[in-house]
Amino acid sequence: TVKPPAGTKPFGLVFRGTGACESGAMLILDPAKKRAVFDRVTGPGTHVEQGLGRCLGIDGLDRLIHLDVILGPDGLVDVEINGTHCVTTRASKDPGSSRLFLFSEGGEVEFENIEIRPWAPVATMDRY
Repeated sequence: TVKPPAGTKPFGLVFRGTGACESGAMLILDPAKKRAVFDRVTGPGTHVEQGLGRCLGIDGLDRLIHLDVILGPDGLVDVEINGTHCVTTRASKDPGSSRLFLFSEGGEVEFENIEIRPWAPVATMDRY
């Protein structure tokens, strides 16, 4: 659960990070632009705006937000926003890329009720 104050600037999370936020998949939630965009972290406090995954036209990013995140195999990062929008990207497959970072570009944003559980597929399919 994320609680941004009214008028907040972009904020978000970095998944599959390393070190002191030297790399990872950065999800930027921007209430003013009504969008969620994945970019690549290139060093502490820096990122490359590549728009690796994006979702536009998201209302309510300036209010209580519920995020459900799946970190799947092969670097998959899938984020559901308020049960209505989804944004996906691929990040590092390196097992050492296991850190989670939270950030705000201005103002205080509260991140609450963070629950981390191991991922296990509930079903498999034989494709061939």
